[in-house]
Amino acid sequence: MENHIPPAGGLGTSAAAIVGGLAAANQYLGEPLCSDDLLALAVEIEGHPDNVAPAVFGGLVGVVKASSPPYTYLKIPFPSELYVVLAVPDLRVSTTEARKLLPEAVPLAEAVFNLSRTGLLVGACYAGRLDLFRLAMEDALHQNRRAALIPGFHRVVTAAYQEGALGVALSGAGPTVIAFAPKTKLKAVGAGMVAVFNEQGIEAQWLSVAVNLDGFRFV
Repeated sequence: MENHIPPAGGLGTSAAAIVGGLAAANQYLGEPLCSDDLLALAVEIEGHPDNVAPAVFGGLVGVVKASSPPYTYLKIPFPSELYVVLAVPDLRVSTTEARKLLPEAVPLAEAVFNLSRTGLLVGACYAGRLDLFRLAMEDALHQNRRAALIPGFHRVVTAAYQEGALGVALSGAGPTVIAFAPKTKLKAVGAGMVAVFNEQGIEAQWLSVAVNLDGFRFV
């Protein structure tokens, strides 16, 4: 298996490895398991469905714990006009350490803030309202707290928007910053984010990746 995802970057490296291993074993055994079975096994190993669900099914996936099957998922159409730009700084951020920065109890105002924007983001994807992405990707739960581990984080986000990104966020627990932008803005957005990291004395690289709509595949 080839896994080119940078480790400890908030990019779902472990989820990709888990799904890759399960998918390979399933094929070797004659594919006795369906995708729902693979998802359940992957969640059991990873501990949560956030990253393994899109690794199995591809694209943007909403997933909730249910009963039968144990997880219910819905693929959400992602706007074809948007590409992904990743700014990957030369920093090591432990997911465990990043989680320690989060409160045990979530304030009601922060919960309402994020829930409303989650709904807006899903609606924006279905309606193709790219103009709503910036508002929909605002966060009150974790980014400001985890920014303490990523020098210049808020300036990186600002730079991405200034260069034409339509939505920017911390990728997972970080330190990678993910931006969504039209094809004509990829280089400017990537270079702008890297420049801010460099100003902080941090080496960084940027890359643009296509949205994988199909999940894992064998080549």
